[in-house]
Amino acid sequence: MFINNLMMVLYFLAYVLLYLFIIGEKNIRWKFLLFYSTVTSIMLVSAIQLTRMPEMNSLIIPMLMVLGRFYTLEPLSLRVNITVSLLTSASLTVLNVVIHSVLSDVFIYVDRLPLLSSMMLSNLSIVSCFCIVLLFRNSLGKVGNLVAKPRWTFASLFLSLVIYLLSVILSSPRIGVLAAVSEQYQDLLVKSLMLVACLLLFLLLIGLRKEENQKLLSQKEAADQEFLAYVQKLEESYNELASFRHDYQNILLSLDEGIQENNLPVIKKIYSEVIRPSKENLQEHRENIEKVQQIKVVEVRSLLRVKLIQAQAQGIQVLLDIPSEVETIAVETVTLLRLISILLDNGIEASARSKNKQLIVSCFHTEEVVHFLIRNSFSGKEIDLKAIYQLGMTSNKKGRGVGLYSLKRLLDTHPNLTLITSWEEPFVTQELIIR
Repeated sequence: MFINNLMMVLYFLAYVLLYLFIIGEKNIRWKFLLFYSTVTSIMLVSAIQLTRMPEMNSLIIPMLMVLGRFYTLEPLSLRVNITVSLLTSASLTVLNVVIHSVLSDVFIYVDRLPLLSSMMLSNLSIVSCFCIVLLFRNSLGKVGNLVAKPRWTFASLFLSLVIYLLSVILSSPRIGVLAAVSEQYQDLLVKSLMLVACLLLFLLLIGLRKEENQKLLSQKEAADQEFLAYVQKLEESYNELASFRHDYQNILLSLDEGIQENNLPVIKKIYSEVIRPSKENLQEHRENIEKVQQIKVVEVRSLLRVKLIQAQAQGIQVLLDIPSEVETIAVETVTLLRLISILLDNGIEASARSKNKQLIVSCFHTEEVVHFLIRNSFSGKEIDLKAIYQLGMTSNKKGRGVGLYSLKRLLDTHPNLTLITSWEEPFVTQELIIR
């Protein structure tokens, strides 16, 4: 009896975990979920025993929807909540039916295996379902992102609802009409259930494939935009160099005139106000160029060069620290360029508006982990480290507030990336960790 009750709790916990994995919830509070599964399992069993109606299992759906409203930080919309709840119920029901059928055939037709009771087969199939949910936990979030999009919601909702209705009819219901249909057309209902499940699976696979293609297309467009921005920065750098050469020719003419007239005050003034600061800036720029050579990923190295030139052009004191060579980075180049570009753009903008005008960029690796650290001076009140990643939230006076929101979305789709944000007056530090 204890084992059967434990299996009921485990089965509902599988529903709960599948639901949370589909919606992309990463905050899995095991103690709470185990308690919630235990309580709801007791409620379901009690409802079925009191009414003697197996169709009371349908209460699983509203119990899952409760999690979508109160467990997650951002409550799901009613449309998405209903769709995911039905999809969860349909998926696990079909999975359980398939596994139970396969196990039954295996234990019947393989002579060396002992015959198991129906209850033991049910318990074994429940354990298998639970293990499969855990095994595919990292891939289920893609399904949630797919069904949350309006163009896929209706088809997913309709097919999941059909599977749910078929499973209710097949559960030996007490309602007269449903019981008669179940008894008379059981074989047809089972075949229909499998057919609709295959259609749902096919739909999800097609949708995931299309979304993957769309993602690749978006990445290509982003790469093209990055390349265009890089070319524009090169043009700006060339124009700055041409202007620098022109200005220096004028300075040398003034210096030549001062030397010919033996005007020492003019010579000292030109040296102290122009030549010495330029010498220091050129020395700093040369050192940074040498350090950036430690990055062996060409695209990242080029991006850093452009961004550092951009920062120095705005009068920002740049400190670059790359203690050793970084050969490879375990993330798509386009994604990495977008991440670094957003972080550097925000750091440069904040530094340019601050009093100290300082930007520190560091890149180093420990074993197989690469760290990108960007620290910029900041002037203003204390930062809400959670709010800055929301759409529209920005300290930039231009009020764009899109960069860090896009950054957060990129991080959510790459489990091997972690961003640690800290604030200690007068500096904001963003550390991107790539595993």
